[in-house]
Amino acid sequence: MEDTTVPPAAAQEIITATTLLNNPQQCHRAAAHFTKAFRAAPQLADAFAEKFAEAADKLAAHRAQHKSGDEEWRAVAGSYLACINTCPADALLLTRLGVAAHARGKLVEARAAFVKAATLDDAVAAEAARRCGAALIENWHWRMLADTARNDFFAGAVARALGAGAAAVLDVGSGTGLLAMAAKRAGAARVDAVERCPAMARVCSEVLRLNGSDVRLHCAESTNYVADIKYDVIVAEVVDAALFGEGCLSTLADAANRFAHATTTIVPRRAVRESSVSSMAWWCASLDEASTPRRLH
Repeated sequence: MEDTTVPPAAAQEIITATTLLNNPQQCHRAAAHFTKAFRAAPQLADAFAEKFAEAADKLAAHRAQHKSGDEEWRAVAGSYLACINTCPADALLLTRLGVAAHARGKLVEARAAFVKAATLDDAVAAEAARRCGAALIENWHWRMLADTARNDFFAGAVARALGAGAAAVLDVGSGTGLLAMAAKRAGAARVDAVERCPAMARVCSEVLRLNGSDVRLHCAESTNYVADIKYDVIVAEVVDAALFGEGCLSTLADAANRFAHATTTIVPRRAVRESSVSSMAWWCASLDEASTPRRLH
């Protein structure tokens, strides 16, 4: 049977921490005493989780006094992390760190804390992580925009299909609207752009406005998007470096099944993935934009 006896020294640290927490001038010192108690008697951590989170708040506020900008944030983050190191499975502490980060506009840090808390079955943190993600634009988007060869390949495939008589284009995972606008410039009569990330959709909307484009933008999951037509071209630039990481197969299959007619051109239709045993690196070797969706597997 597990020994649940609390050492006298740990009990005394809890008493000291609780007393300090109720003292407005000394409350910032409570976290250190909780930490000592938990190290001596780990079973106390769950029982005093809320008090410890409150102590972490007081410590962060104290350390951040008279600081500003990044210096203030480092003080706040450091205070919470010191407490989290003592109780790494305390979802409440992680959630408090996420809230503090979010309040300071540190969305990447906030989402990281919320995601970690969510793995500990914190439903509130899971929802907060989702909302942070909706407000973020990942750094890899900007690297993709600078990938001229990749962009030219997709734009060229769409242009060739339009040159062969296509008129209506669906751009799934439109991002900033780059390919949607390329389709318009290539002569498409109608272009619908679907983007699921609200933050990216806002960027896309502004890009379209600045370029005077009449592309129709829809902020939605592609699987929830509903259209009143079948498209002549469906392009989905949702291919990552390892090919399947962005769910390209399910995305293309859904779009093909619901929005394609017998001669719709799908971009891309085929891909080859090569691996090197020595480096275990995956390379996206070639993409072929050839047509019919009925052969998509």
